[in-house]
Amino acid sequence: MDLIAKTGRYSRDIPSSGPLTGFTGLHCASVFGIIEIATALIDQPNYDLNGRDFLGITLLIWATICGQEGVVKLLLERQTVNPDTKDGYFRRAALSWAAKNGHEAIVGLFLRRATAKPDGTDGWWGKTPRVVNIFRGR
Repeated sequence: MDLIAKTGRYSRDIPSSGPLTGFTGLHCASVFGIIEIATALIDQPNYDLNGRDFLGITLLIWATICGQEGVVKLLLERQTVNPDTKDGYFRRAALSWAAKNGHEAIVGLFLRRATAKPDGTDGWWGKTPRVVNIFRGR
């Protein structure tokens, strides 16, 4: 429930009474920023780096929500990781979550790699234009 609370004010609407299907060890390492474990798991053959948990949230999105810059950077170094994938519950890409939570360093990582257009797409989150504009020098 503490992890779900990190998603914001709508967390009370998230179904949490069922099993945490799909929430893997790598999801856990992403949430807590344990780079050594994340590296070891990423290096396992046939590991789905875009795998989703019970909420449709990927490893990259969890690391972003929780502000785990080291894990975000590690995942973005893998070409198979899609930074523009949206979560299955809120329909937000990792860049949106980074901006929403004010993780400016992570926003910078995404602006170097993601193809999603941040302009105007996240106005209801409130912070996206402000955080992105920092990197654009506005």
